[in-house]
Amino acid sequence: MGHIAATVLDAADSRVYECLLPDDRGAACVAARLAELIHLPLIGTDNNPLAYGLVLKHGCAVDPQSNLGDLRLPSHPTFRLVPTLVACKETLSFSFDDPPTAGDKPTEVRILSENTLMNDVEIGLKSDVRINAGVHREIERFAGRGRQVECAGLLLGTASMEGRQRVIHIKAAVSATQAEGNRTSVTIGLAAWESMLQVRDKDYSHLDVLGWFHTHPGWGVFLSDADVFIHRNFFAHPDMVAYVLDPTAGRDGFFYWQNGRLTLCPNYGLVGAALAKRRRKGAFRRTVIALIVATLAYLGYAYLPVDRMLGFLREKPPARVEKREAPPKPVEIKVQVYALQRGDTLWRVCRRFYGRGELADALARYNSINESGMASMRPGREIRIPPKEWLEKGR
Repeated sequence: MGHIAATVLDAADSRVYECLLPDDRGAACVAARLAELIHLPLIGTDNNPLAYGLVLKHGCAVDPQSNLGDLRLPSHPTFRLVPTLVACKETLSFSFDDPPTAGDKPTEVRILSENTLMNDVEIGLKSDVRINAGVHREIERFAGRGRQVECAGLLLGTASMEGRQRVIHIKAAVSATQAEGNRTSVTIGLAAWESMLQVRDKDYSHLDVLGWFHTHPGWGVFLSDADVFIHRNFFAHPDMVAYVLDPTAGRDGFFYWQNGRLTLCPNYGLVGAALAKRRRKGAFRRTVIALIVATLAYLGYAYLPVDRMLGFLREKPPARVEKREAPPKPVEIKVQVYALQRGDTLWRVCRRFYGRGELADALARYNSINESGMASMRPGREIRIPPKEWLEKGR
């Protein structure tokens, strides 16, 4: 068995790894081992294995079943490690293929070095989120093609400092045209990553990946458990945001990192809309002024103080950035996430956290666990633990 020296980037281009990859293993097997070594999740929110794949930078996706040694690769290839992601309004059950294995032989992947590609200077400062008006319209048009089908894509731009404020400026979006969407979810698989990354490499290599967008047609602006899982594991850098759009209700909002938590941004800047509007108005007003001045000159009144007479036509430059208010922020409660241990029951969990085992029924309702769901109460399953008073009110 030989090895291929390669550079591996994560899906968001935030971290880079220099690796030695085995040339006699399938790409899916190598990708799964890479994900394990760099501590990416191997299990999704539905307790099914996550699938990973490799996409060549400036190239195509690698066939999951192909051995790397059988491919025509550059002398030192650069791959992106991409996951199959399912964004949905709730935790649903999706079936994945069994995780790839290499039989009795271990998949010998070696990581030689690791570095970050994102700017980590002053990342603790409050962020101001902005998006170009043209990019905003582009996302709206893409979402409007199938108003009852969820869709998704990548957000690209720059992060910079303005005084004591960190500006996250979205300057481009790459739609996942190959993603598979329906009324309640969208799946971003290997083909969708390939199409998005090809556009990203060709047209926007000068911009950073600053997050992702997806739609909730008819469901409102929020992040589901599956959405939070995606953002926390694959867009975890403080400069990365999640843009959620409900195309049927015409509501939208950005979620950003604040003190280590995903929070709905109270407002965001729409850059370029006011400026474009001002320019259109200016052209019209200049035309009107020219016609009036020409008329006055023709009538012999050109000596009048025309500038003073037409002062009411002067425009006042509007602000370059129009702030859009986000929808009302829902009441937040502090909810812990607890992984069940061997021998745990909801009664024992309630005794441990609340001192009252009789709250077990309320905790089951809070986590949408019915009688049939009790069979899946196996070790490792994560449940949400709200405050005690919250359960007591909801009983």
